[in-house]
Amino acid sequence: MSRGLALTAASVRTFCDARPVFDLERSEIVEFLPVVTMRVRCTNGVGEVRDLVFELPTDVLESLTEELKTVGRKLKVLESLGDIEPEETGAAGEGAAE
Repeated sequence: MSRGLALTAASVRTFCDARPVFDLERSEIVEFLPVVTMRVRCTNGVGEVRDLVFELPTDVLESLTEELKTVGRKLKVLESLGDIEPEETGAAGEGAAE
């Protein structure tokens, strides 16, 4: 359920992969670079679905982790007031990471 004008995140998935880096001759792999891709499935007020897919560099992933911790603390404060209920999307099982 949407509570505003913005898209509403219905589910989040992450995919972790390793991308090979080849030598100049392209004959050998010299290292692997980690790649984290995130998909956020969103809905709008009329039920349309949109997927936002993007890569997360390590520094942004660390920043996102801290932001999620911060918003968790804020929600606990708001919920402690007694009049605020957490919102559910109904998308159970969609938030798994691979």
